[in-house]
Amino acid sequence: MTTIPPHAPSDDASVLADCLRGDDAALTALLDRHGLLAELALARGLEGAADASRALAERHVALRRVLSRNGGATLADFASASCSLRAYLAVVARGVTRDADPLAGPFAPAPPIAPMLSESRADDAGRTAERLGRVAELLERQPPDVSALVRLRAHGVERTHASALLGSVDATVRPVLSRLASRLSEADVGHEDAAAAGWRMVLDAASYEERVEIALLTEREPAGTPSSLRTARAGVEVTFRALGRRILSEKGQPSPQCLDAQGIAGFVDGTMRGGARARVEGHVLACSLCLDEVAALALDVRALEAIRHAASGDIRLGLVGALLASGRYTLAAKLRATDPLPGGSARFDLVERIAHAARSLESGLPSQVREASGVMMRGLPSDDEAPIVAFEALALDDPSGAYRALDETTARSSIGVRLQMLAAAAAGELAVARSLADEARTSVDPGAVADAESLLALPDGATLPREIVLERLRDAVPALVRAALSTR
Repeated sequence: MTTIPPHAPSDDASVLADCLRGDDAALTALLDRHGLLAELALARGLEGAADASRALAERHVALRRVLSRNGGATLADFASASCSLRAYLAVVARGVTRDADPLAGPFAPAPPIAPMLSESRADDAGRTAERLGRVAELLERQPPDVSALVRLRAHGVERTHASALLGSVDATVRPVLSRLASRLSEADVGHEDAAAAGWRMVLDAASYEERVEIALLTEREPAGTPSSLRTARAGVEVTFRALGRRILSEKGQPSPQCLDAQGIAGFVDGTMRGGARARVEGHVLACSLCLDEVAALALDVRALEAIRHAASGDIRLGLVGALLASGRYTLAAKLRATDPLPGGSARFDLVERIAHAARSLESGLPSQVREASGVMMRGLPSDDEAPIVAFEALALDDPSGAYRALDETTARSSIGVRLQMLAAAAAGELAVARSLADEARTSVDPGAVADAESLLALPDGATLPREIVLERLRDAVPALVRAALSTR
């Protein structure tokens, strides 16, 4: 029996061979090296668990059991596969999650309601049911590619990511979703224009300029205005969530064409190419079972890539960071609190602060973070802490405090520039915000470019709407986590 320690610099083939010989230490080495994506899959559905850490540990034991039984048959199946090992293990872990909790959906949490819509969310049950019925009936008449895009949006997959997954060009997908938004707005007779704007927002079909314009109009509109944009958008939000619950609960029947674990992994990680991928794309478009598995894995891969290799060496810290990067803020905070991570280094503390501050982004409303703003309590924070303090202040709707937290040194980092832009625009320092945005719009960071385009869409005299601030903060969380995990 081999004595390979968990982090030995051995090649995967040798470790796999030892796993197939029943070496438990080799299996530990394999999961330490490639298991973070699988841990993300195992964590799905644990937001409401009484003891999330214990439930996750039980699922991890179950995964090891699956990989070890029948002489390691599951790992033996991978030996001839062309997909990546980490993606394959994640798909196997998804099966463990389904066995543990059949109701645990593969989808991400729904984006939070915009704060100015919260007071308008109450909708007559009959009105909502009527609207939902019309919307569902219209969607049933859509071609498979459009239905697949809507299903991916219900999972929380952004438009550009969905386009890439389905082999489409984003420039052609946005007009398709925009036309669909106009059709869906027909369910709101007499308020089609306002409803169409709401549908473009939830379907991710609106440009940066339109998102800012709609957010400003909604924010400036007096609450309680009859037949208002605010009311129409709130109705769309309620309908979209009800629609998501309905379509994601409807599962088709497996067919001989359905993808196995290797197929799902290869489709998402990009190792499936050419004619084989083109043939599979047609099936994935029409099969809700396979599309759901593709969405689950794609979202987790995206979250892990967002924090890159910053968490290497500590799988539990990496898991909390990846949960934050995927928008699962409550679960990240819960795991960090119920199962304290060892070490006590600065990056553990910074990640914990991000988790608690980010929870307010789920509701769209400011909530008290775990620690008062470092700007007010201690003066200027350290370089490592400054982006966290700025993020906390923006989450608390304190853009002035966020702006003061970032000096010239800390604002040179990519995440520092992004937070400084948002703080300046939300605090009314539009000239400063535009100057920063002019430079950031040529950045290699897509998030910084999106921030810049949103800020440059602001008219003179306007401040960045709270809805857009929260949207851009959620987008910035992965970069903030990556910076925190990179702290020594």
